[in-house]
Amino acid sequence: MQALALASLMLAFLASGQAQTEGPRLDHAGDRRTQAGYARGQHAPRSEPPNDLGPVADDLHLDMYLQLKRSPQRDLAAQRFVESLTDKTSPNFHKWITAAEYGQRFGAAPEDIATVSRWLESHGFTVNNVPANQMVVDFSGNAGQVRAALHTLDPEAYLRGVLTRIAGHPISRIADLLPWNAGQAAKPEHLPA
Repeated sequence: MQALALASLMLAFLASGQAQTEGPRLDHAGDRRTQAGYARGQHAPRSEPPNDLGPVADDLHLDMYLQLKRSPQRDLAAQRFVESLTDKTSPNFHKWITAAEYGQRFGAAPEDIATVSRWLESHGFTVNNVPANQMVVDFSGNAGQVRAALHTLDPEAYLRGVLTRIAGHPISRIADLLPWNAGQAAKPEHLPA
């Protein structure tokens, strides 16, 4: 069986805010084009094209972590706080806090975590845990759910499918052939022989 290495997904929030007073940053979890960003270069070297063994079976179980990203302001505040813990001149010197306190001060807003969790669950994933630091969502599902929720597909199969159908496809419905609308039709088993 082929293995799929999924180290982490990064969710980049587009809004900005302050460290302590920052509220929810997600307006609408369903609009993935404006809410989600993909971490470029954040993949295992084994996933490079020469090592690609193709898609895994839809029923392959995956345990995944969604790494949340702080706003630049909150990230800077967290960084400064951590540095102050070892600065002998700082009032925070050696005043350690718990992971829960750290999450409350520097983690994602509870409303954002709830929004992300609802989105994951609405796509069939199971949210297993949100660690106390409030920066990671531990969830699980299968490869088919990942493909459906994140609209992933095999680019060669997609292109073969489009090239096979485009000549007879109505011009008024050309948007049906776009990758995010192609869905199951782009899978090799759905292509004409």
